[in-house]
Amino acid sequence: MAKGFGSDPVTALQGDNDVYLDQLMRFLERINTGDYRAANGADAAIGTHVRHVLEHYETLLREADLPINYDRRTRDLAVEQCPQTAIASLQAVRAQLHDLADMASEQTLTVACSCATDGSERPTVVTSTLGRELMFLQSHTVHHLALIAVLARQRGMSVPTDFGVAPATLQYRASTAPPEGSCAR
Repeated sequence: MAKGFGSDPVTALQGDNDVYLDQLMRFLERINTGDYRAANGADAAIGTHVRHVLEHYETLLREADLPINYDRRTRDLAVEQCPQTAIASLQAVRAQLHDLADMASEQTLTVACSCATDGSERPTVVTSTLGRELMFLQSHTVHHLALIAVLARQRGMSVPTDFGVAPATLQYRASTAPPEGSCAR
């Protein structure tokens, strides 16, 4: 759980999501447009991953009263091409995320997804909760930040060691770290 956030699940999950969105904000504030747009081989550009992450948050925020369908997200190519546009979008998402405090973590939501592998367009519809969707968004964001870190390092950029690292991995690393001052043999 993020430091300084309450024990209410929605508040805690908002804070936990915001930790990763803040990592992304700090990263975007120092990237140049060329590195942001550059595709490395077959991989998507950093900007593509940023757009994808932000659109998932925007979908939840926009469709919380409707069946949420992350496949129907609005693809804003300006966010993908311009880090400054992405920063503005990220600031809006972070502000709106804090507005969810009035919703209960157990509030029932309906989520639809194109999961069919048989070529049909039938959506799979399930019941979820706000808490579960915030957990999904955090996990999804961590996954894409990890990909962004790989792409950035391939371009010679410095990325913090905890950028895009899941909480469980950070906890594991902390539990297996040698005590300070000890020597490895």
